[in-house]
Amino acid sequence: MKKSQLEAMNRIIVFAAFLALFMDTSAQSFQRGDFLVSAGAGVSSISLLLNTLDFENVNSRPVINVLADFGIARKFSIGGGVALQTASAQATVDGQTATGKVRCANFGLRGLYHFGPQRLDFIDLYAGARVSYVQWLVSGNLENIIPLGGFGFPAFGFQPLAGANVLVARRVGIQAELSPIGVYLAQVSIVARIGK
Repeated sequence: MKKSQLEAMNRIIVFAAFLALFMDTSAQSFQRGDFLVSAGAGVSSISLLLNTLDFENVNSRPVINVLADFGIARKFSIGGGVALQTASAQATVDGQTATGKVRCANFGLRGLYHFGPQRLDFIDLYAGARVSYVQWLVSGNLENIIPLGGFGFPAFGFQPLAGANVLVARRVGIQAELSPIGVYLAQVSIVARIGK
């Protein structure tokens, strides 16, 4: 992980810890009919992919993620999200060196099962999966090295995930998610409950 990514994640963690100081433990977590909206940043999987493919000088920005989830039952929600990633890289193939940017736009639908602890209403633990349409864009000289049949075509993705919403007030909280594969490997967001 690059220094800039670590600094961004550290800022988010410090902000989340600050919010936790003012936590309202009487806030109810996930309920049927809840509409949760979140926006945040995370560890980009695009840099891991480019490093695995032997690209050089990979420099990626944190993934920007916006999510919305609607409670369809006491323990189930459906939702969607948009995530954007950008990385610059360099590659050498057959003696030719190319530089440029690789961008990824991810539009996904997800289903979650909520299993938060009964005694701690302000914590909502969940697990689920996201199915996504992914559009890759390559710019600069990298277009000559990365063929359109590689990154440049739309594809579909699958992302298992687990996470938690921790409400620090009746309608505001912190969301954290982890995933072994997919658009982000870890992300932290500010979440707001709209409705009830």
